[in-house]
Amino acid sequence: MSSKSSKHGKGKIPPGIFVLVLLLLVVGMFAFFHLPTQEIRKSEMVLKNQLNSPIQADLFLELMNSGKNILSQGISGAEKAAENFKQATELSPGDLDAHLNLANALLLLGRIDEVLSQTSEALKLNSNAAAAHYISGCAYVRKGQFEEAVQSLQIAKQIDHTINAVSYQLGRAHQGLGQWQLAASEFEEVVQFDPGHPSAYYNLSQTYLRLDRREDAEQMLEKHQEVVAKNPLSSDPSVTEKCIYTEAIAPFLLEQPEKVGIEVKFVDATQSMLGANASAYSGPVGLLDVGHDDQLDLLLREKDQGFKLLMQQQGIFTSQGFPVPELPGATYHQCLIGDLQHQGSMRSGQQEDAILISDQGTQVFQISPNGMMSDSSLFARLAPLRAHQGRLTDFDITGKLDLIALNSTNRSLLFYRNEGTFSFRPEATQTNLPPGLSGVIDFLFEDWDGDDLPDLFVAL
Repeated sequence: MSSKSSKHGKGKIPPGIFVLVLLLLVVGMFAFFHLPTQEIRKSEMVLKNQLNSPIQADLFLELMNSGKNILSQGISGAEKAAENFKQATELSPGDLDAHLNLANALLLLGRIDEVLSQTSEALKLNSNAAAAHYISGCAYVRKGQFEEAVQSLQIAKQIDHTINAVSYQLGRAHQGLGQWQLAASEFEEVVQFDPGHPSAYYNLSQTYLRLDRREDAEQMLEKHQEVVAKNPLSSDPSVTEKCIYTEAIAPFLLEQPEKVGIEVKFVDATQSMLGANASAYSGPVGLLDVGHDDQLDLLLREKDQGFKLLMQQQGIFTSQGFPVPELPGATYHQCLIGDLQHQGSMRSGQQEDAILISDQGTQVFQISPNGMMSDSSLFARLAPLRAHQGRLTDFDITGKLDLIALNSTNRSLLFYRNEGTFSFRPEATQTNLPPGLSGVIDFLFEDWDGDDLPDLFVAL
């Protein structure tokens, strides 16, 4: 079921129909098909604020992206990655990601004091950077400074409690302080969400021993042995430190629009699209897809001829069939397009019909898929209706389009029920429309409250 409406403002009909075609010039087409040569490019404005020249900006991007790729190789690429990230921090000291990337590379290399120096710089830039708190915590655990580790890791966990590696490192820190129950809670959480964790079961078994839970300790040790049998334990601390916070970050690059946008030009294509008779056409205009071929056709009025159907083919409109006479002396206000013969079978859109609203009566046109148009106003029982405005809406959710119109004399609301046989019946009751309402300027039907039922908005 479809409903379309075309209306010229305040009921006035323009003296002629003009068609404007939107053209994209060659320069615009180039802009449309141009693809960035780099997947990730930093915002030009951000780079200009941080760096002194486009050359420095390009170098910064190259260092960060190549460093990220090298660091993904692990310890073998850490030294070179650290060099890249160090240069990046020198180029842009205010870039948070550059400091975090450098800290991660240094952590892999075991250069702990330098790690803490970089995370300190990162936290100056953003005190809520969870990655900076986590990397600091890992560095403190490696140094055996467990109180500082607990402080950093607790903050990281408060920011995001879903990162399992944070819980594991926090358990290690509590374990280092002899806080066995707190350590056990963290390790229990780790194995709950990662049953294959390489070290959590062993540390949990050791913690249970300190809590005198020997049976539980033996069970956890057995679990540890099962895990190690499948995945041999590594002595590299970076294995248990690895998480989203230890991944290098490439700059977030927002591609900027071209300085010269797509050039737009409006060209009068009235004659080429409507032909030599274009000046004789006027509204109201109906847009419809008669052949259901995704080509919009036109229903409009031709001077001294009546209403004509213009079928479109490759952007050219040609007259189809014979015109239907207009009402003598009528001022037409609106053309409504919809499937008026739909009977609730969910096969809407099989045929499009038109309702022409005027101050001298209403005309209803049946339009066949081959473009033949006939006046069925009397059969539809709408011919006597003199209206200023109308809406087609499925008032009762039956699959049939009903008509609500504004009386042309006192601008009161009129309701015509679609009986499903291309005929309408006026109905004053059983509609819940406000009785005695006149002087209506405009009205709308929409589902305002989301209950899948139409609501009425009236402007007086």
